[in-house]
Amino acid sequence: MKILEMISELPDLYDDRATVHMLGAPGIGKSSLSKQVADILGEKYGEPFGYVDVVMPTIDAPDIRGFLVPTKDEHGNATSYYTKSPIIQQIEDTGLERGVLMLDEFAQAEMLTAKAAAQIILDHKIGEHDIPEGWWVMMASNRSKDKAGANRMLSHIVNRVITVNVDSDIESWSVWANNQGVHPMTMAFAKARPGIIFTDEVPANADSPYATPRSYTRAMTYLTRKAGTDLDGNLNMSLPSDPISNEVVSGYIGSGAASELFAFLKVADIIPTIEEMLADPERCKLPDGSRLDGAFAVSSMISHYANATNVDKLWIVCERLPVELQTSTALTMLKSTGGKLMNSKALSDWISRNRTLISTSMN
Repeated sequence: MKILEMISELPDLYDDRATVHMLGAPGIGKSSLSKQVADILGEKYGEPFGYVDVVMPTIDAPDIRGFLVPTKDEHGNATSYYTKSPIIQQIEDTGLERGVLMLDEFAQAEMLTAKAAAQIILDHKIGEHDIPEGWWVMMASNRSKDKAGANRMLSHIVNRVITVNVDSDIESWSVWANNQGVHPMTMAFAKARPGIIFTDEVPANADSPYATPRSYTRAMTYLTRKAGTDLDGNLNMSLPSDPISNEVVSGYIGSGAASELFAFLKVADIIPTIEEMLADPERCKLPDGSRLDGAFAVSSMISHYANATNVDKLWIVCERLPVELQTSTALTMLKSTGGKLMNSKALSDWISRNRTLISTSMN
């Protein structure tokens, strides 16, 4: 299931409180998705939802159920009790009646830790303490083939959760990245070469840096910050490609992916600035038909900068791009803004003329 599909579906499962176990490759956004779901639920119910993230491989069984402390009862007989779990304390510290408890990297946890966590899923309890009724338990794991140390799940846990396979896809990432302010040029590269960033297989040399949506986003955040903005506060389209920047980016995504990225970024001199597009959308310079990399960059810029006041002008530029890019740009813009740009006459007219093409792309 794609991330966008899960964002749409998961909030409806909250009412059942059935534990959802997201299974997928490293770095595709499973952890971020659970936090986003908490925010969506907060909007749905009109109240804040808490969020507690427990990274399972970093804790031991006593960190879940508490530590066993010897004592004596009122008759002087030897007995014992469990201390309050720090997880329960974290939930209480939010002061919220509703929230999401995320058990991250569950399959990578030690077997004793997984056994202790089973009570959370089976009984909605931790040790002697109930998890508040309004809190929803979610889980995420890598797959055994991902070389991330995933263990075989205990059968009684598998049988009590909804396991959903999460797919890495460029469409979901583009919508998220656009809302996060990821640099248009780096979004353009991901769209032009999705096989580098969005692959279902962990490389054989996974002990060296490699590209995932997570590592790529972090590398691009570094480049964007280093590039800075112009005097008007707009992002500089020309990203740094000096040896130090190259080395840092290679440390995030690997040298092969970095080399292809920096080769792609050289299109900055053949694409218009945002000011040029808004000043003369019908005649501003655009890459010629042989430079698909440049067309991808322009498409990403339009998606990044489009808002209610400039979308008509930017859409004029978009209609000068290959029709396939017009479709993907329209879909990204509508999804990232929740359909708010539908008030644009230019965009609405184009959608009316291309309904069949849009339906085919969505399917």
